[in-house]
Amino acid sequence: WITFSSAVRVLYYMRNNQRKGFRMKISIPVIRSVDVLLLGGTVSACRKALELKQQGASVFAVTPFSYFGEDLCAYLDLQSEKSSDFRALFGELSHPSPMFVKHTLDRKFIDAGIEYLFQSHPAALLRDADGKIAGVVIANRSGFQAVAARCVLDATGQSLAARLAGAGSEPFVPGEYPVSLIQIGGCARKEGLRVEKLPSAVTDDGKTFPVFRATAMMQLHASSASEFNRVTVAMRRLCWAPEVVATADLCRIDCGGSVVAPDPQSGILVPETFRYAGAVLKTHRPGRPCVAGTAAAGERDFEVVRKDRFFRFRECETVEFDLDSLPHSETCDVLVVGGGTGGAPAAIAAARAGAKTVCTETLSCLGGICTAGMIGNYWFGNRVGFTAELDRGVWKRYT
Repeated sequence: WITFSSAVRVLYYMRNNQRKGFRMKISIPVIRSVDVLLLGGTVSACRKALELKQQGASVFAVTPFSYFGEDLCAYLDLQSEKSSDFRALFGELSHPSPMFVKHTLDRKFIDAGIEYLFQSHPAALLRDADGKIAGVVIANRSGFQAVAARCVLDATGQSLAARLAGAGSEPFVPGEYPVSLIQIGGCARKEGLRVEKLPSAVTDDGKTFPVFRATAMMQLHASSASEFNRVTVAMRRLCWAPEVVATADLCRIDCGGSVVAPDPQSGILVPETFRYAGAVLKTHRPGRPCVAGTAAAGERDFEVVRKDRFFRFRECETVEFDLDSLPHSETCDVLVVGGGTGGAPAAIAAARAGAKTVCTETLSCLGGICTAGMIGNYWFGNRVGFTAELDRGVWKRYT
C-alpha cells in the first residue's frame, strides 16, 4: 500500500522529472535465452512447440491464461469436431473434460523438458544492437521479465507479438457480429438470444448438467481488447440464469479483422506460418538483446514512474526497458488493479461515487477467492458493507 507521504513524494518526483523531459527506463532481467518462445497455449501451438523440442530446439512457453489449451478450455468448446493437432496429442477422445486437456498438455511439456509460465502477457519486443527482433518482454505479477529467442510462435488471441512487430490486419468494419457463449447448467431465454442445447451433458460428483451454447448479434465499434471485453460482459449478463454452474472464460466473437502474417524472417510467426519455424531457426540469428520498448508512445500529459527493483532473477543479465514506450490505452479517475473481494467492491464504490473507474483483473471473472477460488464462506469480519448487499440480493433472488 502507498501512504499519503510517499504518494506526495512520488507526485513531486513525477512533476520534477516532467520539467526535465525525463523518460523512465528500468533494467529488467533476461530470465531465459532459447531458440523458440511460444506465446499462448493453443492446441496447435503446443503441438508445434513439442515437435520443435523433439527436433533439438530449446523451447520456453508463456501464456496469458492459467492453463494450456485455451482455444478449447477457455471457450468450453469441447464438443466441436476435433482437429488433426488435437488427435495427435489426445487420440480419438471425442468429449474431453477441460481438466483432462490442461493436465495432459502440462504433463507433455514437463516430460519434454519445456519450461513455462502462466498468466504472463507480452508487453514489448526485445531487439539487438542492429534492431533485429531478439525476443519478448513479458508482464506478470512479478513485474517485467525478458525472454531472448530467435523464433517467436505467436499463438495469442490478438496476435500481440505480431502487432508489436508492426504486422497489419484486415480492415475492420463496425457493425453487428455474432457472439457466442457456452454455459453449463442453464441459460437465460431472452429475445435476440438463440440458445442451443449441446448433445453431451456434463457429470460431476454424481450430478448431471446440460450444456448450452447461446448466440446473439452484438454491435462492435472496433476490433480491440476493450471492445471485446465490453461485449463479453454484455453477453454474460444476457445469458445469466440462476441454474448456471459454470460459464466459459471467453466468448467466441466472429468479427474478422485477422492479422496479416508478418515476414517470417522477422522471427515472429503466427499460426498459419508456424511451418516456417525450422527455416527461421537456420537464418534468423539476432545478437544479444540490449533494448526493449523502443517505439514512440505518443503525446500524453503524464510520465510513467517506477522506483522499485526486481528481487528475483538477480543473477540474470538485464536489458534496458523504456516504460514511456508503453501505449496509453485508457484515461480514468480511479484505477483498481485486481478485481477480487477487495478490488471489485472498491471499483463499484468508486463508480457509484461518480468517478470514471477502470478495474483490471488477470482472470476472466471478478471475485477472486470467492468465485474463481471457490471459497465462499465467511472467514473473517462481519457481514456488512458490500457483503451485506450481496446477501440481500441473493436472498431477494431466491425467495
